[in-house]
Amino acid sequence: MLSKYRFYLDEDEKAVNPVWITGLVTLMGVLVYLFSIQETVTAIIIIFFFAVVTVANPINGVFAILITTPFFLSVSYRPFFYMIDIFVLVVILSAVARWLISRKPFSFPLKYPVLFFVTAAAVSLPLDGKEFVYEYWTRSPERIFNTWLQYHQLSLTNYLRLLSDIASAAALYFITYNFWPRKEEKAAQMTITAFLIMAVAISIAGIILFYLAPEGRPDRYLTLSLKKINKGVSAFAFNTPILVQYMAVAIFMSAGALIFRPANSGKTTLLYIPAIALFSLVTFLTVQRAGFIFILALAVIVTVILIRRHTRPKIRLAIYILLPVTIIGLTLVADAFILDGRLTKFYYYFTQESRLKLWKAAIGMAGDYPALGVGLGRYTYFFPDYYTYEGLNLQYYRNHYWNEFGTLRVDAHNYYLNFLAERGLAGLLSLFALLGSAGYALIKFIKSGPSRVRSGLSASYALAITALLAHAMFNYVFNVRPFQLVFWISLAILGKMVYPQFESITPKRKTVFAVTAILILGLAFQASLLWSRPVNLNYFNGFYQWEKQADGGKARWMGNKAVLNVKVEGDSLILPVSVPLPGLDKNPQKLVVWFGDYKTGEIFNDNRWRNIVIPVKAERESHVILWLKTDYAYNPLKMKTGGDKRDLGVMVKNIEWRKK
Repeated sequence: MLSKYRFYLDEDEKAVNPVWITGLVTLMGVLVYLFSIQETVTAIIIIFFFAVVTVANPINGVFAILITTPFFLSVSYRPFFYMIDIFVLVVILSAVARWLISRKPFSFPLKYPVLFFVTAAAVSLPLDGKEFVYEYWTRSPERIFNTWLQYHQLSLTNYLRLLSDIASAAALYFITYNFWPRKEEKAAQMTITAFLIMAVAISIAGIILFYLAPEGRPDRYLTLSLKKINKGVSAFAFNTPILVQYMAVAIFMSAGALIFRPANSGKTTLLYIPAIALFSLVTFLTVQRAGFIFILALAVIVTVILIRRHTRPKIRLAIYILLPVTIIGLTLVADAFILDGRLTKFYYYFTQESRLKLWKAAIGMAGDYPALGVGLGRYTYFFPDYYTYEGLNLQYYRNHYWNEFGTLRVDAHNYYLNFLAERGLAGLLSLFALLGSAGYALIKFIKSGPSRVRSGLSASYALAITALLAHAMFNYVFNVRPFQLVFWISLAILGKMVYPQFESITPKRKTVFAVTAILILGLAFQASLLWSRPVNLNYFNGFYQWEKQADGGKARWMGNKAVLNVKVEGDSLILPVSVPLPGLDKNPQKLVVWFGDYKTGEIFNDNRWRNIVIPVKAERESHVILWLKTDYAYNPLKMKTGGDKRDLGVMVKNIEWRKK
């Protein structure tokens, strides 16, 4: 019995049993809690352990990423969130190093659908791509990197961030498939066991905190960030829908392992039943409609399967007649006593509140730009152009959307519509090509009459993927990096279970050439749309927020560089500028301004307001970019003269115009 839980799945391959990884992570969590180890120290220890086992074999890193999924379901600006990127990078570098040493031939299952998927994302250039020039000119490399790390939805770095995520996730899929241990079935089974053990630990912690923790937001910590809030339990400094999606993967994976378990598997497999019950209880405690619906759907599926297997036809018919009544009754009871009437209010919420409006905005984007969409990661930026709401200040929204806009706005809350809006028909077809190819390979595998063990393992991973894809109808699941990795890793393991069907899916050469030609033409067309689209009215970058001045007016700081798209309204542009910085007598500030072909400069050695006057040519355009650059930027926090962490160059007021 204990032999299958040895530390190594294979001594020669140095492939660690993933159950041990779960145990070590759990032990680390207990030690951190008991001895109050600092979060930074915890992160260093975890990364060190991860790096060691990953260098031994890249598949160990894959196991760890899959198992530690719940620890990274967090907001992007928290430091430990970046650990998942470190993990992925270490796995990729380890795999490349091992390949350079061994020169082992690699397989690339579903090669063309995967390449189509990644390429379609790459060619979906942001339609506001002209502003890349201004964004990268005004920001320091450090700021660009920080923005890239934090998935800033309105920044153009988000395109590069999402593209790198897609490429690295696809690389992880490729690595998982090729470095999978020789004991394929055992590795797949132990991975399921390890994933579910971790999910059980998370569920128990969640239930304990649900009944013991006070309302509110506790410290976000690597090992214990569950919280009780809004009459439900959430996880890891994030919101309840994220926890529901994690529980859905665990539930469906358990269900696959239970339903398709081997006949001689023994009583231990019955542990899946209490695990499913536990995951379902946690899902109920989140007070989420989507979670309840998925549990209900799973219960119906399992019930129908059990009825078909273990009842006579006449009894089966009677049960089928009573089943809908039972389901409706249980649903109403659960809605009244657990969900606070949320299900009965679902129709109103769906039609009158945000969800349907978000979908309509996505459809509007796809209708205007059907080929390649508005650009990868640009739904948030273009959303106000497709949302009708009286009083919504579009320019303010673009820069402070989290303050003014109350409804959900980061995405369409439907992965497929979001896909269509951002990547167009080409992107959506690439997704369907990937999923369709995997589904076709799975069907071929089932028809080949596989063993019950292999079919059960395949069902578990296929159902885990299905759980994510089903949730994607109502949430942008793959915007959460760990879920994206769970999808690609599970797809690779599924491929190993249905070998050789995954490797046999190869399109005809004519199809490959046709798709390549279409993508090239689409890229050219998208580039032309990008080039012809004017820069947004009043676009600016490099400025901070407006601040009220002593005279009652408003002014704002800029950093070292800034740009502003100005609508020409006169013969001379007047720009009021002041430099209220210390030490100007010894270190004067110089400001250089470009406006079209005109260039001027001004030196400031005091903090008095001055007007910089710029003449405008008669043959002017309706809009002209104003460029500003200072000699240096002063950071009070770095200079230890104050708590302001901004880089301060000069302060400007609203532009004025003079006519002859």
